[in-house]
Amino acid sequence: MSTDLIVYLERKRMPTPGDWQAAIARAKFPLVLDHDFDPVTFSGFLPCVYDAIHSGFEYFAGALDERDRSRLVGKNYDFSVTLAVRSGAKEMQSASAADSSLCFSSGGLLVDPQSGEEFDAATVI
Repeated sequence: MSTDLIVYLERKRMPTPGDWQAAIARAKFPLVLDHDFDPVTFSGFLPCVYDAIHSGFEYFAGALDERDRSRLVGKNYDFSVTLAVRSGAKEMQSASAADSSLCFSSGGLLVDPQSGEEFDAATVI
């Protein structure tokens, strides 16, 4: 079973990998992302280390589709980042830390489609 976490944000506010890592560190998560990727165009498995254990998650980013735009009426979001976890607690911890830090640093909206829960930048961490 797969679990997805989605951050909706303005594309112009997408941080560089270094800035994203800084946000993770400010939130005091024990997560280190691989820095060798373009967060706007990359798609695939993104390796990381969580609490000294190798981990990672599937990473997908892109413009909002029609369904997302209709769901987010009144918001300025035009971009989304989906982190998909296929298995394991470390993968889930990694994805949660990465997505919540991304949401916070970009002023975005974190959505858990499985539960329907939503967190904005003020409440996510």
